[in-house]
Amino acid sequence: MAVNVYFGGNYYGGYSLSSLEFLQKKITPELLTRAKQMGFSDKQLAHIWKSDELTIRSLRKSMGIVPV
Repeated sequence: MAVNVYFGGNYYGGYSLSSLEFLQKKITPELLTRAKQMGFSDKQLAHIWKSDELTIRSLRKSMGIVPV
């Protein structure tokens, strides 16, 4: 499953994921949609991707992924 590749912890090789531009290059809309469907909160995803909740929320909204 593709999600596991990204959640494995070593995928980003220690890079800091604080910038929205870097996240946009690494996190696809499909991956983020699947993570949200699996029940991950923006806060949990921020922790996993070594970012912050507001950056993940901005990324999600920029990809058109909104709560239903």
